[in-house]
Amino acid sequence: MAGGSDRGRPYSFYSDRGIATLNARIGGQRFRPSLGIPYDPATASPRLLREIEAEAAKKYAELVSGRTLKAEPGSRVLTAMTLEELGGLWLVEAKKLWPRSVGTRETQLRNVTTWAEEAPRFKGDRRTPLERLVDDTGPMQYATDRLGQVLRETIDKEISNLLAFLDWAVRGHHLASRPPSPELPRTAVGTRSGPQREEPVDITDAQALAICAHLPEWTARGGRGIVPGAPLPKNAIRVRDVFRFSYEMALRPSDAQRLEVPRHWSRGQKHLYFTPDMQKSGFKGRIPLTRVALEILERCAPESGLIFGQHDLRYQIKKAALKVLPEEKARNFAPYDFRHARAVFALETTNDLLGTQRLLRHSRATTTNRYLRTRESHVENVIDALDATSGTEADFAEAVRGRSGTAPVLAQLCAPSIWPICLVFEVKVRRRGLEPLRCYPLAPQASASANSATFA
Repeated sequence: MAGGSDRGRPYSFYSDRGIATLNARIGGQRFRPSLGIPYDPATASPRLLREIEAEAAKKYAELVSGRTLKAEPGSRVLTAMTLEELGGLWLVEAKKLWPRSVGTRETQLRNVTTWAEEAPRFKGDRRTPLERLVDDTGPMQYATDRLGQVLRETIDKEISNLLAFLDWAVRGHHLASRPPSPELPRTAVGTRSGPQREEPVDITDAQALAICAHLPEWTARGGRGIVPGAPLPKNAIRVRDVFRFSYEMALRPSDAQRLEVPRHWSRGQKHLYFTPDMQKSGFKGRIPLTRVALEILERCAPESGLIFGQHDLRYQIKKAALKVLPEEKARNFAPYDFRHARAVFALETTNDLLGTQRLLRHSRATTTNRYLRTRESHVENVIDALDATSGTEADFAEAVRGRSGTAPVLAQLCAPSIWPICLVFEVKVRRRGLEPLRCYPLAPQASASANSATFA
């Protein structure tokens, strides 16, 4: 990071004559203290960037801490910091409490800050953004305005993050008390923002491999193509290997971008080691490599540092998808769909739900279940199996017309093919302390003449 901040923080860092330097605005004044760490943006390793980021956060916290004041009686705000500064100080603590989700929390807090500063409802309002937000109706007003922009699920997450921030501010004596939590009606579902997809594009294993096959092997920075046979330009980017590896290991696009040598893989290893900071679930452990994935790593991995790096390859993957999928599917296709396709293919091939859950690095099977979308072919297989074990309509009609009245029908109902279902039902009934229903043969019925004689 050189110059500005890519996440909208109130602070960033840059290189000043080879030394990392903080860049922050506090109380309307610009601060640029040195962090004392040698820093060259062109050659800085991911580990060095993390070290500088931690030092920058620490230095920022030192600069803004202690800026509290004795407010007027009855005031909820007890700090001289702005909402942006107070949020930046909270994010320093949030990195320690929620290291895997701090990026998401930062984005959510930025949305709240932007609303408090620029919402049309505050036109002519002379209160500070922090005073607007912590008013008794502030969180409810924010949630109501967001209903016209995003889905209810997103609003609930943002409100949860906002309340965590306000609770922290109360504990740190920046606020006297916290405003009440908003209570939206259950029928308020929100609005889907932009052209977001309701569900991933369903592709088969063959289609995923075909898309990878249509990808170029290399591309240059800026999306420029590479002439076959020509020397590779400096810092050329592998395209096909990135997506094929991601599909083989069911990786999220961000997972592949973070992989490093030797932190996650070293030569001679036949597994990937996942660290807790790579995903929200906090998974930590080893995942065996497939044969193809191992070959790609041995061919592509450097001696140290990022294996694939972070690159924008959306144009290449979209172009390849248009050559394989129908146009409607290809327009909505995204690299994340490889992960869903791999999950479905893994379960179809192995029937091992726990193994698929481990491959996806999920902490709960319910999360894995959301990936395993059913296909039309699945229900076709069930229908074929049912047809193979049941008779035709003609067989049923013949049973109804049987000479023994209802006996053939009862015989079919009690056929061995449904015994397992009956046994399961009986076990469940007995577990509840009840006696299961029994089917007894019908008693012989007296003829109409006999009945008449009896009552006569």
